[in-house]
Amino acid sequence: MKIHKLLEKPTTKNYVIRAIKYIFSVTPALMISLIFITVVNGLAATVNASLTHITLDSMSNMLENNQDFRFIIGIVALMVLTMIFFPILTSLEGLLRTRITQKINKSVKADLMEKMSKIEYENFDDKEIYDLSTRMLTEVETKVSQTVFSVLSLLSNVISAIGISYVVISLAWWMLPLSIVGAIPMFFVKFKSSEELNKAEKEMTYFNRISTYISNIILNKESMKEIKLFGILDYLKNIWRNNTEKSFKRRLIVESKYGKRGALVNILYVWVGTPLTFINILFVIRGTLTLADYLVLLNTVGTLGLTLVHGIPNQYGEVRKYKLFWDDLSVLSKLKDVTYKNFPGLEESKQFEIEFKDVYFRYPQCEEDTLKGITFTIHNGERVAIVGENGAGKSTIIKLLLGLYKPRSGMVTVNGCEVSAISPQIRKKIMSCVFQDFTKYFLSVRENIGFGDIDQIQNTEKIRDSAIKGLADPFIQKMPQGYDTMLGNIYGEGTDISEGQWQKLNISKAYNMDSNIIILDEPTASLDPIAEAEIYHTFKNLSEEKTCLLVSHRLGSAQIGERILVIQDGKIVEDGNHEQLLKNNGKYATMFQAQSKWYQEG
Repeated sequence: MKIHKLLEKPTTKNYVIRAIKYIFSVTPALMISLIFITVVNGLAATVNASLTHITLDSMSNMLENNQDFRFIIGIVALMVLTMIFFPILTSLEGLLRTRITQKINKSVKADLMEKMSKIEYENFDDKEIYDLSTRMLTEVETKVSQTVFSVLSLLSNVISAIGISYVVISLAWWMLPLSIVGAIPMFFVKFKSSEELNKAEKEMTYFNRISTYISNIILNKESMKEIKLFGILDYLKNIWRNNTEKSFKRRLIVESKYGKRGALVNILYVWVGTPLTFINILFVIRGTLTLADYLVLLNTVGTLGLTLVHGIPNQYGEVRKYKLFWDDLSVLSKLKDVTYKNFPGLEESKQFEIEFKDVYFRYPQCEEDTLKGITFTIHNGERVAIVGENGAGKSTIIKLLLGLYKPRSGMVTVNGCEVSAISPQIRKKIMSCVFQDFTKYFLSVRENIGFGDIDQIQNTEKIRDSAIKGLADPFIQKMPQGYDTMLGNIYGEGTDISEGQWQKLNISKAYNMDSNIIILDEPTASLDPIAEAEIYHTFKNLSEEKTCLLVSHRLGSAQIGERILVIQDGKIVEDGNHEQLLKNNGKYATMFQAQSKWYQEG
């Protein structure tokens, strides 16, 4: 059977039907078994009440010598069997739920991660989408299955209520409408409380996200040295505590409000039900009800009351509680996936020309453009440095070139092909990038370098060659398991390495991609001057026939570029080589002279 995508555009607005269809598509046999057992378990109270009534009636008849004792023995034996049968079914139901959850876990989060990787990168700059993704990632695996389990529990309670109602009607019909009327207020309370809790959870997402972030900082080994040095633990704890308390108080207000109302409804229900008990006693005395009728009614009406006032409303509230999750899922499903075009010949090309054509760009939620009419062309084999002050727009140019964002107007192209429309598979073959804020993968050294060319991750010779170019091989050779050494402190025997060593692994990963366009975004920020000079010397030799972009605030390193673009306030203000720009005595010359003084004074 085809497994339906959880995050495909929903064919129905009913989230319960969506959840059931999804679980059916993943594990139909287990789901059918669970439904069958749920229905049978829902009949347990009815069967027990009926057998109890038959037993009591039989005992009364036996005392009057109207009933065969063997019949009572048979009924009691049947009751014992039900006492064994239904608990076994309940245990089996629990096992089925666990198994279904395990199966769903394998597909749900994978589906979510796939969707997150496909939507446009700029969506993550939107606070609403960020909050939504935070909520989605919180117990996403269980929320799908728990939605269905809550529905089945509700179904079981409804079946139980119908069965018990039949027993009550057969004994004293007037008890049923009173029980139903008494349950209506609780339905209202549960409905309103689930609505309010959903609203509260949306509001709490921001506070929960901040408190989680702060707690991760406090518990992180890397940040602990600064926390100790600056003595900021109490300050960070206060931020964490304030956001946690805001979240807690918001939920407490809702639960306290509706908890009090629920308790009041329950008291009223008991208060109204008590006189009915005495009325039934009078009916027994008058002979309208038998003693067996009264005893069974005493038990079944109490069970029916619990089911109507607590069981069904509580399960209904549980089902309603998951509505926010499915609403979020619908929003995420409707987020537009990045669409790519087929560009024949681009992947096989060995020569590339990059062009920015009158590009304007602003980040989401910003009122001012970061880039303002950027226009330049980088020809095949050119080495170009982009320099400028912090916030001038240097890294934004790189993000546009990598297709992470689309221009507000204008075009960014490689060989005339719009970059944002080039598929990631082709883009990674023609472009590689070394970021300053790169990701540290707490995996093996091999994987940290091998991710540059995932298809060759077992090619030790290629990985080592890349590490030699990135100056990482010497310290890797000294590690306990060499290229198979695990990195980071999440493993019992993981190895911690310095920031500079991480950067060298990152540079090695870029070399491993062996692409024709190399982008360096502040690649040596964590390296000492000697290692930096060595990296750039190696890089210059290895990139003779490649197209290179270098973003750097260190103008000394920018000189490896045959051409330098100077960006200021989102505009290209100068374009030329080092000597030309110094002669122009403009922005570049001013920045270069200022940095020269820093080195001289140092």
